[in-house]
Amino acid sequence: MPISISKPLLVEGGDIFSRYAGETDDMFILICARGLRAIAEQSGAYEVSIQMTAKFMLHLQEELEKLRAYFSGTGKSGVMAHARMQEAAFCLVEDMALVMREKKLRTGCIANCADEEALLAFFEGSGYWRAADGSMVTGAYYVDLPVAVLHNLLRRTENVMQAVV
Repeated sequence: MPISISKPLLVEGGDIFSRYAGETDDMFILICARGLRAIAEQSGAYEVSIQMTAKFMLHLQEELEKLRAYFSGTGKSGVMAHARMQEAAFCLVEDMALVMREKKLRTGCIANCADEEALLAFFEGSGYWRAADGSMVTGAYYVDLPVAVLHNLLRRTENVMQAVV
């Protein structure tokens, strides 16, 4: 069952990243802010389409809660705050790339908004993640998710064909 992250937590996370994106030109932070807003805006679509990546959605929620606790009411800034933002953004971009990829595979290319497409393009084109780098994230992104979604589609097609016959 998919993990449902509350819209307020997603929006708050996006706001935290947006504040820091205004202070720096860090692409991770900017992409993260836009990605969190996109998931918040389409939370219903994620709830119905996410199956395989629910554990990454849970990790996304945990990271947002830690980030909220770190930055709550303190107005933290400086090198340490920026380093924390970069670290969190890297992890969250990985999580969001996986859940956005699953949503895209399950709902079709037209279902993604511009911010989702920007995050996926960044993930695929930034050079930080390569298709054959052997990491769990890229293995899931480039192989496991497409195979699982295709397998699911084939199983549903077989079930429909058996029901017709």
